[in-house]
Amino acid sequence: MDAPAVPHLFVVKEPEPLGALFRPHIRDIPHLVNLLASGRPTGTGVILDGRYLASAAELRDATRTAGKEVVLDSLGVELFAPHGYSLSGMKDLPWAFSKRHTNAALSADEQRVLCDSLARAAVENRCTAVLAPTRFVQDIERDEVSRDVEVSIQLRQSLDRAGGSDIRVYYPLVTRLRVIASETARQGILKSLHDGRRAKAFDSIWIRAVGFDAHNSGPLNLRRYITGVRGFHELGIPVFGDRAGTVGLASLAFGITSGISSGITVGERYDPRALFKGKTGKGFLPAPRVYVGAIGAFMDRKRATEFLRHATIKNRFACQRSCCTDRGLADTLADPRRHFVVTRSEEVAELARVPAPLRAGQYMETWLRPASDRATQAMQIEASFEGHRKRLDEWRATLSAILEEDAGLPSKATRSPLRMPDRKGA
Repeated sequence: MDAPAVPHLFVVKEPEPLGALFRPHIRDIPHLVNLLASGRPTGTGVILDGRYLASAAELRDATRTAGKEVVLDSLGVELFAPHGYSLSGMKDLPWAFSKRHTNAALSADEQRVLCDSLARAAVENRCTAVLAPTRFVQDIERDEVSRDVEVSIQLRQSLDRAGGSDIRVYYPLVTRLRVIASETARQGILKSLHDGRRAKAFDSIWIRAVGFDAHNSGPLNLRRYITGVRGFHELGIPVFGDRAGTVGLASLAFGITSGISSGITVGERYDPRALFKGKTGKGFLPAPRVYVGAIGAFMDRKRATEFLRHATIKNRFACQRSCCTDRGLADTLADPRRHFVVTRSEEVAELARVPAPLRAGQYMETWLRPASDRATQAMQIEASFEGHRKRLDEWRATLSAILEEDAGLPSKATRSPLRMPDRKGA
């Protein structure tokens, strides 16, 4: 007699964690230190601007104590750009040359001096990873990537010699969206990166696509970004969405990236034009903005105060997270930095708790669809939300189409950067 059939058991693996790193401006550093000290959600780590290392010592130590990642930004794009040295503090970087860098290939001696100085700074500051010094990829006909891969190989060797064999090297690919979306350009970039991968030069690729952010993410750009970034999955290393803005949450849900970086209420949109054309006016950093998490939008504090206190929507749009549970709206408006950091951290953590194959559907049903509906209500009170409501509707239509196209296909999620084995050098 045959044994009775055993019901098939579906075993769901523990969901892989997702990265949520913050890029604090120097003015944000004390606020982030206080958040870490209070034990509030602060993502999975910080990215330290190389110019702020002395001011960020407490933040670095608090982040390491919390078991989070400390990534040193070498500011390679700024170092190599024609007008990069005009930025405050660039000449004082420990790894900056006495003469301005150019877009020409560095000699072997110049590579070694640059990377040895950068490696020493990473080791002395107890960093867990370094963003390799790479150029802005301007022209798809020129192979800046091959030259930068050579620098990444040198950086790996310099770290190993300096006692930083456990420090990871992340490769920033900073270029225009059209380059990432071009099959021809992408294959050329991948060939160069594969060369570096054979030398174990880097542990993750960080994609910063100029022309793609929350304000430039219409249907065509969104599909270009998803298709283009997915093309880099074949490297077999984690793919990170650098400065992807709020739309980065969608890239996490769809497995396009496995981590995102965020400025603290400002700085998510990356515009490198001043690096190549020079400044056209006196730059200034805007005041912290208020994040309206219910629809994924930012507002200046004055407008946010009027909007969030409006009688018809204040209960629907009020923050219900741990950052604002004591005094509700008063907490949101009094400390927009804390509100954003905690909210973005919890948004990513909530996605991470969902098994990867289910994340896209969960994101569509529990956030994007309701956010689109709420934005329709919001624009009745605040007319400036009309454009944001349109973008949400476009995301909803485009992502729904991609979800249908992906149905039945093997999982396309990139690897998680938080599940990589400990590095033991090259």
